[in-house]
Amino acid sequence: MKKMIVLISLVAIFLMGFWDNHEHDGVMLREEAAVVALRVKYGSDYIPPAATGEVFADMTDINYWGTKWAEAAYLDGLFAGCGEEDGKPLFCPGGGQ
Repeated sequence: MKKMIVLISLVAIFLMGFWDNHEHDGVMLREEAAVVALRVKYGSDYIPPAATGEVFADMTDINYWGTKWAEAAYLDGLFAGCGEEDGKPLFCPGGGQ
């Protein structure tokens, strides 16, 4: 199942033009993977609700572009946290997935 999800996500990246429209060094950040996963699920026009900054211990900046995507992917059950701090999950932004 995991291999199928990865395959679908890779296909979606290229179909949506994500890879061509973003600077990258060959590593997809967790935030970028959240964008792809949510758009695969809901369509390429999907935009998540505004971030609260309350979901993750390490993503509290609601002005950072990836926070709303990370929160939406987590709350939708698409991503798990990568640890815990002060009773809140960690997202580990920037980490390759």
